[in-house]
Amino acid sequence: MKKFICAIFIAFCGMGVASIITIAQAANQHAAGTTFRDSKGTVWFISESNCKAAYTSAGAFVSYGYNNWSKVIQGNSSDISLRICNNGETHDLRGFIAPQNGQIICSDRDSDRGTCYLIVRGLKVGFPSEYVFKRLGFSFDNAPNGDLSWISGDAEYNLNNENQPHLPGVLINDNGTIKLIELSENGSVNTFGIPDMKTFNSWGYNLNDVVAANSYDRQLSASGQLLNIRRSGQIYMYGMGNFDQQ
Repeated sequence: MKKFICAIFIAFCGMGVASIITIAQAANQHAAGTTFRDSKGTVWFISESNCKAAYTSAGAFVSYGYNNWSKVIQGNSSDISLRICNNGETHDLRGFIAPQNGQIICSDRDSDRGTCYLIVRGLKVGFPSEYVFKRLGFSFDNAPNGDLSWISGDAEYNLNNENQPHLPGVLINDNGTIKLIELSENGSVNTFGIPDMKTFNSWGYNLNDVVAANSYDRQLSASGQLLNIRRSGQIYMYGMGNFDQQ
């Protein structure tokens, strides 16, 4: 209402139609959670912190199961003029969006073209062999391709062999119960419960991405917490109060 009154006031002060249009556009910024395309074809996500971050490849975009190309709109001037999310802002949402944590994505260019990686906290972790890849329960069937040249390798985590727990971000099936392996706020790797399929689906997860728990996963401590439903303007889950006590 204030913007409408302001527009009328400007018109009467003789500042012209252009000022009214500018105010109207500002009022038309799309809501958090919207994905929009700019004039160069870059697809952006509007964060709940009222900033924007770009998907760096089509593979990164489709790795989030809740995304759909049909829902990407053409951004207006207000969307496009949003500031870019700062490094570390909104808990690891930087000015770009990596493929979803726990996803397998394969490089589509450069010297490692065709090489598939596990995404762990926005970084890529390679497999020493196809044997280890399959022994850990992963599949090439649904792995998207994308530009991974800008993603650093993860020096903290590695996949030397199959005799280890799955890494953070991976979904496991522990005797019929789906759990998420993720970092707790104290930095330890734990398993987290997922209360229902509504919560599971809100994060864009797919049952095809769930791998069988191994004996090393079962040695991880349960966090005693349940994952919350994803908010519309949210990408990442850790450190954002997204877990309730079980």
